[in-house]
Amino acid sequence: MFNYDRYWIDLAIDAQTRAEYYGLLSRDECDRAARLLNLQHQNDFIAARGMLRSRLAEYTNCSPRALRFEYGNYGKPRLADYPNLQFNLAHSNGRGLIAVSETAVVGVDLEKVRSVPKLLALAKRFFKSSEYEAIVAMPESLQPEQFFAYWTCKEAYLKAVGIGLSQISNLELNIDKSIVTVVKAPCDRIFNLTRFDLTCLDSTAIGFVGAVAIESV
Repeated sequence: MFNYDRYWIDLAIDAQTRAEYYGLLSRDECDRAARLLNLQHQNDFIAARGMLRSRLAEYTNCSPRALRFEYGNYGKPRLADYPNLQFNLAHSNGRGLIAVSETAVVGVDLEKVRSVPKLLALAKRFFKSSEYEAIVAMPESLQPEQFFAYWTCKEAYLKAVGIGLSQISNLELNIDKSIVTVVKAPCDRIFNLTRFDLTCLDSTAIGFVGAVAIESV
């Protein structure tokens, strides 16, 4: 049984809401936002972190501003005062996805399906040969979606484990529609990977692909 909650978020916010969310952030988060020179990226970061804090506050029954984040070696966040509450955040193209679990380690990823220059060359470089061949076998119009299906599943897994993307080529998956099987993994922990239809969360999710990895407990 894999228990987790997932939340689809829209990062388009007005100036007043941006100011409110900015007021929830820690000094470290404000500094990270300031380092983002692209204004849209900065706004998306502030909105995503503000929404994450607001959502986690519902689980911890405390103020969003009072939550203290710690980070693993590869940047995976955790709550300093609530170590058993597991969560992860991903955002892409003005939308975001939050996964929260009170029972198991979780990782999430989200991508907007789009054309990618030299997509097959990237797949050949970073993916296993079986994954590359699965993408090549698709009609050209469907290759971007299949590419991002593999990418989001891999990144969700690596984020859950808390290791960097340098391990992406050491993770081999088989994707058959919505069923994802881990063929080879860079660690001996067991994770269930789910690729799901985001439109079940919100009708505006058309064109996005998402994945959640949750550890078997």
